Amino acid sequence: MFKQTYGISPREYLSKLKVNEAKKLLMKPSYSVADIGLALGYSGLANFSRQFKRWTGLSPNQFRVNASQKQ
Repeated sequence: MFKQTYGISPREYLSKLKVNEAKKLLMKPSYSVADIGLALGYSGLANFSRQFKRWTGLSPNQFRVNASQKQ
């Protein structure tokens, strides 16, 4: 029913929410990558980093550097 309504699975929806939140938090240098991963429910930095790279093609640190250069 969720997929029929929104066009994506609940898991995909949750992943999109997480990646968007991760991107927002990575724009704030006061948060460490490890803290962001924990805040999003990952048990460790490696798990968060691996998933973030699957989502975006960049590691969290690469994303942060690229985002800071664009500002």
